[in-house]
Amino acid sequence: MCRTLVAPLLVLAIASASADILTDVDGIAEVIEANYFDPARAAAIADDLRTDAQAGDFDRYPDRGELAAALTQRLRKLDGHFGVHWGAQDSRARRGGMRIAQTRQNYGFKRVERLPGNLAYLELTFVADIDFDDASSPARRAADAALTLLRGADGVILDLRNNGGGAPSMVGYLVSAFVEPDADVYNTFHSREGTETERPAAAYSPAMLDVPLYVLTSRGTASAAESIAFTLQSAQRATVVGERSAGAANPGQTFDSPQGYVVFVSTGSPRNPINGRNWEGGGVRPDVEVAGDAALMRAREIALTKILSGAIEGAPREDARSALEALDASQ
Repeated sequence: MCRTLVAPLLVLAIASASADILTDVDGIAEVIEANYFDPARAAAIADDLRTDAQAGDFDRYPDRGELAAALTQRLRKLDGHFGVHWGAQDSRARRGGMRIAQTRQNYGFKRVERLPGNLAYLELTFVADIDFDDASSPARRAADAALTLLRGADGVILDLRNNGGGAPSMVGYLVSAFVEPDADVYNTFHSREGTETERPAAAYSPAMLDVPLYVLTSRGTASAAESIAFTLQSAQRATVVGERSAGAANPGQTFDSPQGYVVFVSTGSPRNPINGRNWEGGGVRPDVEVAGDAALMRAREIALTKILSGAIEGAPREDARSALEALDASQ
């Protein structure tokens, strides 16, 4: 008698699992359809997900964590910011955790130092949000402190190789430190609600307009970090050195699905006023392409050679020559 029940029970279990997967995928599709910045594309992405779920493409992922990972892998091919995670978390707890992490990591400003030959080096590991309504915004104070230490250098190297992104507010503020106050260089985000500029509510002042600027990138440079590199490169204000970046241009936010998934959906897409493009998919293409781990060395060589050429007024060539010789000897 037990043997006669095994097959029907197994069929019922598979049918139940398939029904759960259909429901889960449909809930995620609804989130995308309601929030993705391009309504027509959102509908197409959602329809494709539902069609594939009906065809059984996701039946091999009965575990919801595995299903979330599979959907993330699939959706990332369509937009570099898509992400699906199983297990909803209270949004206030998420924000609180982010604030603590940002404070402990000095708002992304990991290292500032003066390198031989009077080159200033700044390593930024994430792009923190600035609250411009708060006169004592800690993220802005951290940025100001770091930028102040760059002054007086004969070349500045901004290292974004290990930066996965963050907030547009800091992007605009850092860009403003190196361009004219009225420069029309900032990306504009297009969304269902309209447009929003990356121009900061308050610019850094006074800007460092003449110092040669080098931005380091790698395949790990993503999102808002790519925006810094792309904007400065498009404005012909910086030389980008390293690897092509990740290619994730469209910012967004997390949404909770009714079934308990957290879905990151792009709610906007940037356009640069100079070239009308962004870096989605293709990434930021470096002006000087080298392996990521060799980018700092290469940028230093370029900067010191520029000083030696006499292109930097007042820069001591002897210091640059000694620094370049020491750099060559270390390789």
